[in-house]
Amino acid sequence: MTFIRITPADIFEDVQNEMKAMMNELRGRDHRFYNDGELDYWKPRVDIRESENELMFIMELPGVSKEDVHIYFEDGYLKVEGERKAEEQTNGVQYLRRERSYGKFARRFKINTRIDTDGIEARFDNGLLMIRLPKAAEEKPHKIEIKTSK
Repeated sequence: MTFIRITPADIFEDVQNEMKAMMNELRGRDHRFYNDGELDYWKPRVDIRESENELMFIMELPGVSKEDVHIYFEDGYLKVEGERKAEEQTNGVQYLRRERSYGKFARRFKINTRIDTDGIEARFDNGLLMIRLPKAAEEKPHKIEIKTSK
């Protein structure tokens, strides 16, 4: 089984984002107090699955175009970066409530399994980014016979 490391900083960041979302919810009840110019940092949700042969990351990216997403595998980390661009406001139209988050995002995952980097694949379909990381074939232990010299 592969373990994905979650650090205390990750947990703190999640709590901080939840608190920010609660504050936005409170402010959003009366649009006069809501700052529609404030665009929150956001962190796309991800599911990580493991099978005998691969790791599969499934990330929710609705409203993000494929061209605005970049994926890197480097030094044992899978990095996904991108941006969800805000809709341009039309003259005479104002938001009464704005809950969707826009802006840049970045996710980084430490991979503690050997990966066949040449086989990494990514697919983007219906707002879901699927990244397949095939596991590298592991070397099988074998016994080495010791010979005597004559």
